[in-house]
Amino acid sequence: MNIYGCEMDLNKTDDEILSDGNYHTKNFRTGEQKKRERLYFGSTVTHISINDIQSKIKDNISKYTNWINEYVSVINNFLTDEVKLDINKMIFDIKRKYDEHATYEDDGNTQCEGFNYDVLWALPIGKITNTNEWHIRQGFAERYLYFIYTDEEKLFDNKVKGSRYFSIYLAGVKLPREDNHVERIDYNNNNYNLNSVLNKGNIVSIVLKIQDLQKKINLINELKSINLFE
Repeated sequence: MNIYGCEMDLNKTDDEILSDGNYHTKNFRTGEQKKRERLYFGSTVTHISINDIQSKIKDNISKYTNWINEYVSVINNFLTDEVKLDINKMIFDIKRKYDEHATYEDDGNTQCEGFNYDVLWALPIGKITNTNEWHIRQGFAERYLYFIYTDEEKLFDNKVKGSRYFSIYLAGVKLPREDNHVERIDYNNNNYNLNSVLNKGNIVSIVLKIQDLQKKINLINELKSINLFE
C-alpha cells in the first residue's frame, strides 16, 4: 500500500513503521486514518549526512558540490599560490532544522511541519588555520569564499515546497572599526536555475576581490614589523 509516496506494509506494527526511517508515522491502517504523532516538538537542529535526506534536496546538494569544485578550479587559475582557494580544506556541512511550521502545503497558505536545510561549502583563501562552520555562518571567519544553499522540505511527504536560495559570500580581513568584512557576491532563488550565479561574471568579481584582499594582507604583514611612536 502506498500512502503519500511511502510504501506501507499493513502487517507491520506501529513501532516497526517508526523504525523504517520514514516520517509517515502511524498514518493509516485498514483504510482508517489515524492522527499522526509528531516525531519532534519545538525546534530541533541537527548536523546530518547527505544520505540522511529523502527529498530532491539530496540531489541538489550533490549537483552543487560538483559545480562548486569545478568553479573553484577555474577561479584558482587566476590567483597566486598565496591566495589560492584550498579545496582540500573545504568545510562542508548540512544543518537541518525541524519546525512545526517550517514550510507550506501545496495550497501555499497552510503551514505544516518540515525541515529547513542550510548547506555550507567554505574554502579558505590561502594557507590559514581552519575555523568551523559556526564561525563562518555567524560572519566571524576571515579569508573564506563560501557558498550557502537553503531550502525547505515538507515532512509528511518529503516533498520540497518553499523558498530555495543559493548565495556566494566572500569574507575578507576585518580592520578596526570596519562594520562588515563579509560581502555577498550574488544569489538566486527558485525563480532561477540552480547554478545561475555560478557564472563567468562572478568569477571576474571574485578574482578581483581576492586580488585586492591579497594586497590588504600583504600590507598588514608589512606593518607587523613596524613599531609606531617609539
